Amino acid sequence: MKFPAEIQIGAVPLKNLLEIIRDENGNTQLGGNIGRLIHLVTSELKFKYKIKIPLDNEFGTRGPGGNWTGLLGMLQRKEADMVFSIAVTEERTEVADFSQPYAFDAATFW
Repeated sequence: MKFPAEIQIGAVPLKNLLEIIRDENGNTQLGGNIGRLIHLVTSELKFKYKIKIPLDNEFGTRGPGGNWTGLLGMLQRKEADMVFSIAVTEERTEVADFSQPYAFDAATFW
C-alpha cells in the first residue's frame, strides 16, 4: 500500500495541547504539545496534512444504530485518516485503532 502524499487529520482544539492556528492566508498550522508532535512526525516522514475539525467539535459518542459523532464519526465515515487527543475506551476500540499512549492525563474528581 502506498502512503498518501497528504493525509486528513481530525482534531478538536485543546488549549496548550492541540491548538489550531490560522495565518492571514487561511492556512492552518498546529500548536501546543500534540501539534508539535504532529509537525515532527509529518516533517520526518515527509508528508503533508490537512486539519479537519468536526462540525460538532466533539470527540465522539456512539448513537443509536452504531453511528458515531465527532472525531470518531469522521473516522467511521472515512473523512479523516487519523485523529488526535482521543481517550481510549473499550467502546471506541470498535471504530478506531489506537496508537501506543503518548500522553497521560490524571483525572481528578472533587
